[in-house]
Amino acid sequence: MAIELKSSRLVQSIPRSGIREIFTLAETLENVIHLEIGEPNFDTPPHVIDAACSALRSGATRYTSNAGILPLREAIAARISERTGRSVSPDRVIVANGAVGALYLAAVLALERRDEVLIPDPCWPNYLGMFRLVGAEAVRYRQRPENGFLPDLGNLQELVSSRTKALLLNSPSNPTGSVIPMEKLSGLVEFAESNGLYVISDEIYEDIVYEGEFASVLECDYQSGTLCVSGVSKGYAMTGFRLGYIVVPDRLVDGSRAVIESVAGCITTVSQHAAISALSGPQDGIRERLSAYRNKKQIVLDTVGDTGRLLGRLQGAFYAMIDVGERVGGSMQFAKDLLQEKAVAVSPGITFGADWDHTVRISYAVADEQLRSGLKAMLEFLEPQGGN
Repeated sequence: MAIELKSSRLVQSIPRSGIREIFTLAETLENVIHLEIGEPNFDTPPHVIDAACSALRSGATRYTSNAGILPLREAIAARISERTGRSVSPDRVIVANGAVGALYLAAVLALERRDEVLIPDPCWPNYLGMFRLVGAEAVRYRQRPENGFLPDLGNLQELVSSRTKALLLNSPSNPTGSVIPMEKLSGLVEFAESNGLYVISDEIYEDIVYEGEFASVLECDYQSGTLCVSGVSKGYAMTGFRLGYIVVPDRLVDGSRAVIESVAGCITTVSQHAAISALSGPQDGIRERLSAYRNKKQIVLDTVGDTGRLLGRLQGAFYAMIDVGERVGGSMQFAKDLLQEKAVAVSPGITFGADWDHTVRISYAVADEQLRSGLKAMLEFLEPQGGN
């Protein structure tokens, strides 16, 4: 008799993202307005495409060093050094398979089985799977709309235990659109240092900030405990290139390279050459895309702002959380019903945390007319059911 083989208990325990569940369902329908996936609605800049094609024709089809090719790490280090005002050595830069791969690398470097990591509430759901894969436990800290969706130091201190090993920060934030100002960020880093915690900072939306200036943890003094993640996906509209990076303390460089060697070998060679072009070439496209996102944000404000449903301030990234009230079946059922009846896909709030089942997240990185139509259809769908 054949034995039924199953996946490991660990794999079975990893939560699937509600974002992807809605996306998969939407693929079975026609003429859907996609407000669920967080992806720039712009083409990759032509000079980056040209660089990728040129690299392929020149033979960039072979393995590279585990950490990434030196010219790319130099370009990343130069960009960071210029932005933060602090010199970052290319040796501290590790190229990874997207920011997702860089975040997983951070989890492997900082955490062990039964360790605890403090994560935002609400937060991007993929963090949970990454930490579970290394056997760590995620402990949520409060971020509430009435406080600008910013972390509260008092709440964080209450959550620290003997097992706490890291603090995860995400600014600009997915899903809230909040941006942590430097004064607040400095306090959070000082908190982590005083408690002997690593800081894992997800800064992938660093190029998309509408209010004030972006602040990086690399501007702070705690370099020995900081793991800073970013990439080219969002700012340069290069999501499919899967090119991210992490800046690590000197003592973790060798370990980082060993992990990359074990799980990836190296990152796609042509993507590395494309990223050099993105980082070192013309930067006008970033400003142009930011201006377009700012206009899209205004569409959200004009459409939803007066309804009382919009949560928080849209300071960065391209997301908004919208209150849809308590629903039968919760936010997942609401998202499925909206998709079936109005052909509008949104992300259920439950996927960002149990306290957010009365919300949905929308991505406004879509064409303006689709955004207007999708928001209008969602509000029309809400209105007959009473609203809040």
